[in-house]
Parts: sequence; structure tokens; C-alpha cells
Amino acid sequence: MWFYGRTLLGPSVLVPLLFLTAVSADASDDGQRNLYLRRTAERQTFIAGQFHPLGIVALQGLADDLYREGRVRVRPADWTCGDVGSSLMDSAVQPPCVGNVCNGPMARNGDMASWDSVRIIRVGVYSLCWCRPSYACQTARNCCEEDSSYSDWMGEVEVAGPAWISVSPVLGQGFRFELEGPEVLAGSHALLRLRDTGGACGFVPFRDDEEKSSFSLLEAKE
Repeated sequence: MWFYGRTLLGPSVLVPLLFLTAVSADASDDGQRNLYLRRTAERQTFIAGQFHPLGIVALQGLADDLYREGRVRVRPADWTCGDVGSSLMDSAVQPPCVGNVCNGPMARNGDMASWDSVRIIRVGVYSLCWCRPSYACQTARNCCEEDSSYSDWMGEVEVAGPAWISVSPVLGQGFRFELEGPEVLAGSHALLRLRDTGGACGFVPFRDDEEKSSFSLLEAKE
């Protein structure tokens, strides 16, 4: 997808590094969500800043009165599940614990545990570490309190979306750049930000971002 823009900055000729935010037109519909929850693949794909259902195949042998005691944690890609810090949710999950993901599964579909509306704001690959509950810890009310309890690796989440790019348009002249990838959908929007002063993506309301942006998006074509 090609984007065309025009610089609105003051007297300098070249523009420094920019930050690009891609916002999907529609993350999923009900049919896509049901299909997603039936997946058993080890890698799931999110779009940064969008809300997605999260599912892991982890409930084998767990009865309905026990599985909600289990917990999942999103950790960096190279993380060894069960190491110190495994009980902590990565800060890329925003707002913290969104979609009730810090607690037990919201639903099950066979052996699939699922949570709705999970949001990860930073691009990258993340590991999923699972704490499998037992009746003993349920009775003692101390399930999933230790890092070592999160020792089961349950796959990865690949988060696609915003990334740093470098362009040097001439002041007042049109320029274009190209975005590629499955996350660049028809109807998506892009916002160009100054890297040093424009601020990070995902934290400021979109309309405020538009007002603070140093660029004006004029046209987008597939």
C-alpha cells in the first residue's frame, strides 16, 4: 500500500526519523473469532494496539471445576518458562491485565483455554507461559503464586504493526512510502510522528495524535 504525504514542518529542509502507526480497520468478526479459538498452532498473530482473542491448548485432563485456576503469562520471546520473573505479565500487555488475561481462562473449547480482547502494544514475538493448576493448590488457595509454577511453554504470539522507518522528504514537496504485510489492510490509517518529539504509539488518543502530528496524510492507495 502506497501512502502520499506533504511535510508541514518549519524551515529545515530534511525531516528526521519518523514513527509510523498502522491502525487496522477491523480486527475480527464473530466468525473469525470462533475460527481463531479452534486453532492449535503454536504461533498466533496479533496486530499491535488491536484487541484480539488469545487461545492456548492447555486444558487436557483439567475438569471444569479446576481449569479456571490456571494462569497464563506473556513473556519475551527468548524467555524460559519457569525462570525467575515468569509469574509477571509483560508490560507490552496494555492496559494491564486487559481482557482479564491475568486471571484464569474466560472460556474453554475442548482443550483450548481462551481470553477475549487481549491487547499487546509493542511489535515483537512473545512466549506464553502456563501455570497448570491442581486440586491441591486449589484447596490451599495458592495456585500460580510462584515463578516456577509457570513452567509450561504454550506457544508464541507474533505482534505485527508499527515500526521505525527513515524518510527524508524535501520541505513542501510530496513524498511516498510503502507498507507491506498482512496487517496493512484496506481502510487502515497511518500517522507519521517525529521520532524524538512525536511520542509513542498506543498511549495517546488518536485525535490528539492527529493534532500533534507534524505531517498530514493526504491519500492512501493500494
